[in-house]
Amino acid sequence: RAAWEQVPFREVSYAEDRLLALDLLRAGFAKAYIPQAGVLHSHHHGPLREMRRCFDEWRALREIYGWREPGSPLALTRSLRGQLSQARRELAGKPGTNSSELARVAAHALARTLGAQLGSHAEVLPAPLRRVLSSEGRAGFEPLEDPR
Repeated sequence: RAAWEQVPFREVSYAEDRLLALDLLRAGFAKAYIPQAGVLHSHHHGPLREMRRCFDEWRALREIYGWREPGSPLALTRSLRGQLSQARRELAGKPGTNSSELARVAAHALARTLGAQLGSHAEVLPAPLRRVLSSEGRAGFEPLEDPR
């Protein structure tokens, strides 16, 4: 609580948790991994909703950190292959799963990858297209000013 009182959340449209982490690190705080701290976080979005959510997430990463998701054919192939391999391993341990479940995971992975690529390049997209791609309907691209 003391850290949040010193370094409050900034008003941003997306990725406020990532920006808070950056601000806390810049203020001299440290991040720590605590294995006993459980977090339940789950979304069950269809592919279009997932793509739009990922567009917003990666646009925010571009605005906050200047991060652009690697988009070479090799990077995209490796990413998709990794996501599908992980899904196959997870599904193999669950009785009653079938190929339709793997197809659902593949659609999810493709949606995430497309959203990440579009969001990583949001600054070059026309504002009306950004609005359509955004789950928030936000047309802007607002790079964060470095407070240092």
